[in-house]
Amino acid sequence: MQATQDVRFSSILRNIVSPYGTALFSLGVFIVAWIFPPSIYSRVMREPDLLFLEPKTLFFYLLCVIGFGIGFWIICPHEIPLNLPRVRVRIPSIVFLSLPLVIGILLVVRGVLQAFRDNPNLLLLLAAQQAADLKGANAAAKLDQLINASYGLVALTWWGLWRYWQFKLRGWRANFIRVLLVVSLLTVVVASIFTISRNLIMETVAGVTILYVLHREAEGRLSWRFVRNIGIGLVAGVVVLFGLFSFLRGTTSLDSQLFLLIGYSTASYNRLAALILGKLRYPFAGRGVYLSTFASFNEQLHKLIPLDKMFRWPGFFDEWTSEFGAVERASLNGSMVFLGAFGFLFCDLGWLSPLWTLGYGLLYGVLWRAMRRASIAGVLIYPFAGFCALFWFGTNLLLDSSFVPFVRYTILLFVFERLFVQKLPASSSEVGPPL
Repeated sequence: MQATQDVRFSSILRNIVSPYGTALFSLGVFIVAWIFPPSIYSRVMREPDLLFLEPKTLFFYLLCVIGFGIGFWIICPHEIPLNLPRVRVRIPSIVFLSLPLVIGILLVVRGVLQAFRDNPNLLLLLAAQQAADLKGANAAAKLDQLINASYGLVALTWWGLWRYWQFKLRGWRANFIRVLLVVSLLTVVVASIFTISRNLIMETVAGVTILYVLHREAEGRLSWRFVRNIGIGLVAGVVVLFGLFSFLRGTTSLDSQLFLLIGYSTASYNRLAALILGKLRYPFAGRGVYLSTFASFNEQLHKLIPLDKMFRWPGFFDEWTSEFGAVERASLNGSMVFLGAFGFLFCDLGWLSPLWTLGYGLLYGVLWRAMRRASIAGVLIYPFAGFCALFWFGTNLLLDSSFVPFVRYTILLFVFERLFVQKLPASSSEVGPPL
């Protein structure tokens, strides 16, 4: 009996960062929001609490999670062992790892310099805690180069970290790559400050955490104590980072910080409840515009396939501004417009949304299989997908424009590794090039 329990708990531990684990985490966030004291919520958010113990919203959310779980189970009906193939690099490992990372860093630096040219007062606005004005002063198009380069560097950093662990470098080579990885992470932090993007830095931290948990599993050192400590550290880090970005936007008081923290989490589900109860409706709902921001607002895509004309989609600015008015008309605080990932799906699909989340589950199953095989697609795309599931309380990120750089760098690194990496037989113990 004890052996059976040990096996069961060991299986749960190995699935902490699987789609099951990330989905359960987000479900937990929803449950906390669902039972959050309405007196505190209304006092902080200055709006009625429609979510508290609301049964239809709970039922809808559970249907979406169940649909996701069924889709994942179809692809992964059984637990998949973590398989790290042995490889040999045809060039020195330090060159192999450094080259993509240095290129990624330089692309972000170029984007930062371009941002300075577009806005010479960049540092003054940040120093004056006027980051909100900065975001408004820079058109989104001007920041595209920096944003895309930053997400690309995130992908390269995840890849470099994973390969660094796999190659088990020692001495000065290990120290050099560690320093380069730290520089990559700091570069992402700087880019996230200049673009005023919480998502970028939170996604980076979440991805590194997912990969580190899997690395510990590969080494046989994954334990509940480790998971507890890294979970506490991750939550504390996100709160600190969230506070830092709020400070840059000029939010300094504790009440204002609490307002933003609840506004970007619990309030999203309050708006979901308003949707389901018929009190809130976005003007462009029902046209498919909320299923994928990449498909909805990518002008280059629309030049090839005029989806915007086919489905009568609005421009990004028109849709974005319409959300604030819709929330205000529902007698909610109009400064917060997130609906949660499932809320945006509900705008277009209503009660058919669980069928869409079933499709998400199928995709996550494919990505999880790739991650368990430690393939390029798994190492680069699964951490992004894992963050999207953890961020269900925010917005519908999975098919967002930020997904594209991860796909692009998956292809580029696949070609790069085909040139320089050779898989070895399972019995071989050689990893890395001869030195």
